[in-house]
Amino acid sequence: MGNLASEVESRLGACHICGKIKVLTNRKCKECAIDQHSQFKRDLGFILEQLELTLIEKNKAYGDSALNPCRIFSRADVLEQINVRIDDKLNRIINSGEYPGDDDELDLLGYLILRRIGRSRQ
Repeated sequence: MGNLASEVESRLGACHICGKIKVLTNRKCKECAIDQHSQFKRDLGFILEQLELTLIEKNKAYGDSALNPCRIFSRADVLEQINVRIDDKLNRIINSGEYPGDDDELDLLGYLILRRIGRSRQ
């Protein structure tokens, strides 16, 4: 059985990325699979850096209000306040209510990171 599975997984054929005839795993040659992994790592690094810079910039601009709120009107705990922000952001995404200059996906990722930080501080 193990041989049949490996025979199905790896076989000679044309790589669906580069088109060269080689031994394939999941329709890709080894070189293209490595290139794709490297590209993924670069893309991930770029997105994470963008997220980090956004969080640092907003934290400075808002005075750390997500994790240390001033509590003038709301007495809800930090996680509940972040949950409300996440709900609001999801509502905007669901309703396609884009606001010029906002990146709702990046903001949502940021709120999830803030939630994680808030949970770790409890």
